[in-house]
Amino acid sequence: MLISNPFAELSALIPPTVMQVYVVIMIILVAGGTLFDILHKKSAKYFFNNWRKAKNS
Repeated sequence: MLISNPFAELSALIPPTVMQVYVVIMIILVAGGTLFDILHKKSAKYFFNNWRKAKNS
């Protein structure tokens, strides 16, 4: 298990551009999911209200 690198074997099957596109898509989906969660739970409104209160104090 420690002798061979499974990612080196994977690069023989899948082109590097496909792996790079996959990583970029995953980053975009994680960021989008995080923003959706913030908007859905309305936690952004809570933090911005606290920030305004602290700024005005």
